[in-house]
Parts: sequence; structure tokens; C-alpha cells
Amino acid sequence: MIFDAAGNLYGITAFGGPNGGGTAFELSPQAGGTWRETILHSFNSSATDGNSPTGGLVFDVSGNLYGTTNGGGADNTGTVFALSPQPVEPGQKTFCTASATTALPTDNSPT
Repeated sequence: MIFDAAGNLYGITAFGGPNGGGTAFELSPQAGGTWRETILHSFNSSATDGNSPTGGLVFDVSGNLYGTTNGGGADNTGTVFALSPQPVEPGQKTFCTASATTALPTDNSPT
């Protein structure tokens, strides 16, 4: 899990979510010590998406969120995914999948 500068907490679940393949989520602090959950992406195990996200998450300087999945992708060997912030109104953000690529080479060549 990782925090952003505003105090929001980002994480992943390996299973569950609307598509059953895990989720990337945001927890935003609310008044009174509660948190609001937002599902940023529900993984679906297709050739262009992964499933069972695993490992940590990292942000780049533009606010893109990166992680990996254990399955799914073109060869069902997992993916590296990027979720990009998409401004809705000034000061607000939502996320959508920007890309998912096969995480491991399939021809055993060095990377």
C-alpha cells in the first residue's frame, strides 16, 4: 500500500471486485476518522488485462500508479499495469487503465 501527498491510501486485492480478478483501490480519509473506498480498476483476466494483482504499487512524478499482476495478459503470465489520473473537475481525479503489458518474456530471451 502507498499514500499520496493528500493522505489517500492506494492498494490492491488479489481476488474479488466486480470482475473477480482483483482490484486496485483508493481509500480517502473522511471527517470523523472514516475512509471512503473507490475501486480504481477491476481486473478481468483478459488478454489486455491482468488478474490477481500482487506486489507493491508505485507512483511516478505525473501521478500514474504502477503495479503487477500474477496472471492474465497475452500469455497468462501476468502484466505490468499503469493507472493514469484523469481529471474530472479542478482538484478532483479518477483513474482508468492506461496500459497492461506482458510482464515476462515468452521466448526465454534476455531482457
